[in-house]
Amino acid sequence: MVWQWLGWIGVAMVVATAFLLRPTTPFPGAVAIVPVVGTSLALVAGALDGERLGVGRWLGTTVLRWIGGRSYAWYLWHWPVLVFAAALWPRMPVGGRIACALGALALATLSTALLENPIRFHPRLVGRPRLSIAMGLCLTLGSAGIALGAYESALAKGGRFWHAAHDRNGMTGKGCTLDATESAPRPCVFGDTSAATAIALFGDSHAVQWFSALDSVARARGLRLVTMTKYGCAVSRVANYDRKLKRRFDECERWREASIRQLVALRPSVLVIAQYSAQSVVRVLPVDASEVPLASTWSAGLRSALYTLDSAGVTTLLIGDTPAPHLHVPACLSRAQHRGRPASVCDVPRSRAVDTLARRAEVEGVAGLSRVHLLDLTDHVCAATTCAATRGDTVVYLDDNHLTDAFVRGLTPVIDSAVGSVLVR
Repeated sequence: MVWQWLGWIGVAMVVATAFLLRPTTPFPGAVAIVPVVGTSLALVAGALDGERLGVGRWLGTTVLRWIGGRSYAWYLWHWPVLVFAAALWPRMPVGGRIACALGALALATLSTALLENPIRFHPRLVGRPRLSIAMGLCLTLGSAGIALGAYESALAKGGRFWHAAHDRNGMTGKGCTLDATESAPRPCVFGDTSAATAIALFGDSHAVQWFSALDSVARARGLRLVTMTKYGCAVSRVANYDRKLKRRFDECERWREASIRQLVALRPSVLVIAQYSAQSVVRVLPVDASEVPLASTWSAGLRSALYTLDSAGVTTLLIGDTPAPHLHVPACLSRAQHRGRPASVCDVPRSRAVDTLARRAEVEGVAGLSRVHLLDLTDHVCAATTCAATRGDTVVYLDDNHLTDAFVRGLTPVIDSAVGSVLVR
């Protein structure tokens, strides 16, 4: 009787996983223990209880046995089918994803009947276990060799662009930048960590991209660098709607206000702020159907945050948001190279890359605030009419809106000059 109950608890745990997982849930992670333990309980209970009254009887039905016979092949097929379908139809509804899963089951049925079972149960292999093991080992090593060769070939042809797409700074991966569901500020200290005088970095991922330059400035000038950053959360006091969470981004608002309070208490010699302002009218989404997103909302939110800092006596350097090409630059450059086309095909007009509404909000945000200064780096990123995908041998963007760390490091002298001009000792 005990195993019957444990078996059904295991099944319930497996089914519950489908409702526990969210787009923001790290997986595999701690939550993976739920389906693993549930599956283990169901299997053990089924084996001990047999097919009498417990879960074994249910798992032994014809339909579930048929699915079980194809389950591994289904597992192998479902991933590529769903991934390619999502790439072709990004807004695919639930019904479409279910259809893809059933299509993967059909492919699994065919591959099981035409490929897997004929090999598994071949007369020459069934009676020769050593031969079966040797064949499996050869196939594994052969597949690994082919994959390694393809990887090296891809690196040889477009490795420069692959590396550019992953060219993030040393702050990434240290746990210093908060994820979506976190709201308590988590300051990290870099630069000259023993220095009494500090500068600070505050903002979202567009603030994180300036870390290498600021860390170099801090070390050279004998300053501590304190960072307070959160992905997807602007400094502007606006109520954002998070598409992944499918609700108002309350964590962002709590983090922003708590961070401002801590920064005011810290009183850094210079507070550097940067945020993703591009397409600000689109990003400030309505919290409810009656609220209309306007450029003025973004402008007023930025002004409010800067005014609070200025009133508290904090010297602030606002780095104007960099132009955004709105295309994945390394992927574009890789395609261009493959097709024998020049890198310039990935350049974008400056008029398209620069968000004039966001730039106007930045200018209005600092106007009349004596301790707030605006650093516009547009001319260092773009030429008069074009924002190039590459500068010499350096790829400018690692995706469709972030700068590569190599390009940022090249702007260190410019950042150092700007920090030095407003630095308060």
